[in-house]
Amino acid sequence: MIKNHTYSIYKNRLIFTSLLFLLILPSLYCGDLTTAEKYDTLLYYQKLDFQDKLNEILPASNNYFITGSLDPTLPIIDKSKSVFSTVRIIAYDLTTCIGASEYVHHDSSIHILHTDRDQKENNPGYSGIIMDVEWDRDTTSIQFLTTQQNRFLIWYGNLLKKNYDITGNANFDRYAEAVSVYLTRDGNTHNDPAKIMAANYNLSVEYDLYAEPPDYVIEGYQNYKDYLYSYDEIKTEFAHGITAFIPTGELLQWFKDDAPHEAFPNKEAARLQEEYSKFFRRGGDVRTLQTLTKIGFDTLKTGEYFFAVGVNGAIRFGREMPREEVQKIEEATGHKGPRANHAFLFPGEAVLTAGAFFIDENATNKLVKINAQSGHYFYSNIAPTIREDIAERSDYYLLTLGHFFIALDRLGIPYDNILISKL
Repeated sequence: MIKNHTYSIYKNRLIFTSLLFLLILPSLYCGDLTTAEKYDTLLYYQKLDFQDKLNEILPASNNYFITGSLDPTLPIIDKSKSVFSTVRIIAYDLTTCIGASEYVHHDSSIHILHTDRDQKENNPGYSGIIMDVEWDRDTTSIQFLTTQQNRFLIWYGNLLKKNYDITGNANFDRYAEAVSVYLTRDGNTHNDPAKIMAANYNLSVEYDLYAEPPDYVIEGYQNYKDYLYSYDEIKTEFAHGITAFIPTGELLQWFKDDAPHEAFPNKEAARLQEEYSKFFRRGGDVRTLQTLTKIGFDTLKTGEYFFAVGVNGAIRFGREMPREEVQKIEEATGHKGPRANHAFLFPGEAVLTAGAFFIDENATNKLVKINAQSGHYFYSNIAPTIREDIAERSDYYLLTLGHFFIALDRLGIPYDNILISKL
């Protein structure tokens, strides 16, 4: 949370130098998706113009969202590559998924070349729909998936990244089919289905849907929070010795012009499937997660919202309930409530930035605060780099917020006098 100081303090202490500071803060991130070839590949496969077209075709709804490819950088040369490199429409359920494909099918500006509802020959267990189309004199593909089918794709892709024995492995084929069935059941019940185990199919634990996550690096949640907030002070050339600031218009423009050309993978990917299962088991509904629009923004109530910006430039978000409110509900019901997180917003994908924004309905501009705090993408307590991420890269992660401001400009959402902090 941002510490409660007055805005005037930050304005008075804000240090804004000449454009020389642009050259002083180097790129410190050394993750899988860096500034060159892989980042450009991700952008290419987003097919942003086509995504815009799909947004025009499909009615506004929280039942699905449109996004780019899951991971076009996977080293795959056979037909299975298509399921990782197409634009995707991820739907709340199968009925909505099929309905979305029908909307596209009936649009006169899109010519349907082929629809494949069965890729299992190339990808055992896969049950999405791939539609090859021609639009604007270009041939491309769309993939229609439910949230659970997308979970399957994430699991399958992670195995391909690790070069596990998949192709032609009969035991894996049977397990993949079983995983697909299991995920369908897992998303449609509040009970806890018996966990499906790779060992039952003569496969090693490396193939398990629920991978064994690493231990926490910093033991104890409070110890982790204390260490994190011990580095809340900003140390850059444009703001130093403070924990938050309101930027000038010139500084905001720099944030946007020099937003890092990087995409950050989920550092807690090993926990994703377990987090999803717990979410559904507790009655969670993915429709509570939304894509930000100008109309939707105007309806937001006072409070905190966690967000991420995808490589396609979309802002997706969910409401962050105060811990005391969550505790009251759990005490009243006797049950743990579902908790979504950053990784649910663009599941399996790298993002441009992530954090929290704060709404005050009584303010002139209701978007009043923003930070770049995300345990999943920046400050994971299961990542070996956590201490470096906090101590050495936290100021760099702050700069990724430029992507958030770019997206707000595109939506026509004002953010004058916004308070910016790392945490």
